[in-house]
Amino acid sequence: METITLNSLSDGEIDVLTTSNMNTTKLVFTGSGALNLRTITDTGATINVYDASASTGNITVTGDNTTSNTITGGAEIGRASCRERV
Repeated sequence: METITLNSLSDGEIDVLTTSNMNTTKLVFTGSGALNLRTITDTGATINVYDASASTGNITVTGDNTTSNTITGGAEIGRASCRERV
């Protein structure tokens, strides 16, 4: 599963998204609700693209991959942010 799309219709939080052995490289965020993705567990640390260009809510992600990330925000600067866990 190369791409996972999360559509947030209301404000919410995901404690853990596990993508181990899935070879996921991209997360896409859509919808109008704010979303806090607290932890991504990915033993291969393959997710390096976070696309929130279709989201109108605030998106916060704490990811696994600590290098070479591409982050695309929504309608306003600062809509998408990525905090990398070290």
